[in-house]
Amino acid sequence: MLKRPGLKGRFILIVSVVYLAIGLLTLLAFYMAVEGVVRTFGADFAIKQVLLEKTKLLSVIQREAALALKLVDSPVIKKWMLDEDNLVARRDAFAELESFRQHFADRSCFVAVWGSHRYYNIPADGKMVVVTLREDAPSDVWYFKTMEQVESYALNLDFDVHVKATKVWVNAIVKNEGRKIGVGGSGIDITGFVNEIVSSGEDGVSTILIDRDGAIMGHKNKEYLEHNARVWNTGKRKITIYDQMAEKEDRAALAKILASLAGGTREVETSFFRIGGKRYLMAGAFLKEIGWYNIVLLDISKIISIRDFMPILGIIVFSLLSLIVIITLLLNRIVLTPLVDLTASSREIARGNYDVILPVARNDELGMVSESFNHMVRTVRDYTENLEHRVNERTEDLLKANRQLEESNRLIMDSIRYAQMIQSSVLPKDDVLRAWMPGFFAVYRPRDVVGGDFYYFREHGDSFLIAVADCTGHGVPGAFMTMIAHAVLNHITDALCPDDPATILKELNRIFKATLQQDAGRMGMDNGLDIGICYCKPAGNEVVFAGAKMSLFCAVEGELREIKGDRQPIGYSNSDAGFGYANSVLPAAGATFYLATDGLMDQSGGDRGLAFGNERFRNMIIAAASRPLEEQKELFEETLREYQGSRPQRDDITFLGFRI
Repeated sequence: MLKRPGLKGRFILIVSVVYLAIGLLTLLAFYMAVEGVVRTFGADFAIKQVLLEKTKLLSVIQREAALALKLVDSPVIKKWMLDEDNLVARRDAFAELESFRQHFADRSCFVAVWGSHRYYNIPADGKMVVVTLREDAPSDVWYFKTMEQVESYALNLDFDVHVKATKVWVNAIVKNEGRKIGVGGSGIDITGFVNEIVSSGEDGVSTILIDRDGAIMGHKNKEYLEHNARVWNTGKRKITIYDQMAEKEDRAALAKILASLAGGTREVETSFFRIGGKRYLMAGAFLKEIGWYNIVLLDISKIISIRDFMPILGIIVFSLLSLIVIITLLLNRIVLTPLVDLTASSREIARGNYDVILPVARNDELGMVSESFNHMVRTVRDYTENLEHRVNERTEDLLKANRQLEESNRLIMDSIRYAQMIQSSVLPKDDVLRAWMPGFFAVYRPRDVVGGDFYYFREHGDSFLIAVADCTGHGVPGAFMTMIAHAVLNHITDALCPDDPATILKELNRIFKATLQQDAGRMGMDNGLDIGICYCKPAGNEVVFAGAKMSLFCAVEGELREIKGDRQPIGYSNSDAGFGYANSVLPAAGATFYLATDGLMDQSGGDRGLAFGNERFRNMIIAAASRPLEEQKELFEETLREYQGSRPQRDDITFLGFRI
């Protein structure tokens, strides 16, 4: 048999378990807190990064756009474009273009004259390229669309076949007196554009530029840009940021964010997305001036992670462990050691050694326990020394009390048995009943020797009255109620009428309420009875029945009919003193009649302890109705006995059967 661990061992075990539980909760709380800090820091970092990239982008684009607008507003260039073949105007215009070219970031500029569709491009080496643009050439569509759709300037990522370069072009409209006469501007070399705007020196930070449709306009992967530049205005599909997102929900959420940014609801939006199979914190901003979006993707794990907080976690764990160790040592010294001494002393007492005394050197709770223990030892020693004398005294007291209890119980039982004799004296005798009825049985089982059920018989000429009643209560109180009810019935049948059950019930209700003063509002006094009365006319083969919450059952040729009594009980405070009960007239030929109190139907039994119930009661009558009534009585009593089994009787039971 394994030895049960001591208090100290159990305490250490409990402390260890508590420490582990608190440690796990602390780790969980720490993880959640750090996760929140990381998310917050990451979001703030992403917002600042996207705003920084936006500022950098706009500064580059706006500078080029401003210079392009200044170029197309030059009077010298406008004068030449209106008279393109004028050599002096051309010389001055080319000099002006050369001056502007030196100030563009890409050291290049261009103009296209609407009148002749000639395209003049001066690249970084200063060697001008002049071609005529054609509307049916796919590579020249940009020019005609710009003249058709743009009013001031527009940005376009395109591959210029004439100068063999892919650039972000600033296309500005040249106007003379409000009329469009050409296009001018410059281009930003895509390599420099990517290095300047998109490429970031920080690990874990990526910048992507997209247009309103999500098409990628700036990306570390130059293949995306080359593809989108070559398919511009060809009708072919561009590569979009949505192509990098596998989840449909992510694509829908991103589209919603871009729409919100374009609508000006917020300057920056952040959210988590899975792009290219990896989870990023995304921050986006809308570049209203050029109609693009600046997207910053942040890999939080490379910026800041939980590993960065491990020293703090180590300090927390060490502090918690130190606290547990200190608490354990203090409790062991202050609490456990005195308790061990107390346990050892208790064992000595269990062995019969009552000379053990604990030292009381403290004024705290343990000192009080030690003092109480010493008092207990003295008391036990005193009780042990005087135990035999006290046991004899107690035994004598108990014997005396037991004799008094037995005498009281005998007197009470004598009184109850005498009450039983009195109650039985008012019940009709079987020989009297059989003289009037060829078939009759009565099952009468009070729950407590005497009870609140009784059955009643009264002769009237060549007819007779028979009734079954269920009064309030059990035992002696119920028996008192039966005596009152019996006396009232005798008075009514002698003084008023014996042959009208409905009238008898009405008068019984009135007299009972008056006798018990039910209308006087007595606290806790609400008594009455349920009753069924049959007035039997053997000569006329007729039975007149009236009931107060009790039914009459009539079995004829294998069928059982229930004649329900009125729902108005007798005598209770809520019963109507003026209620008129109804008579039911039934033929008696070939019929067997049954009256029963609800104690039979309410009796619990069977495998599940359920009530006997109305359906089982009806089936029992139908199965036995054709037999002699004496046999029926034996069958009913046996059926009830088997169903009840060892369960106690719940209520008084009265069950009558008769034929006339």
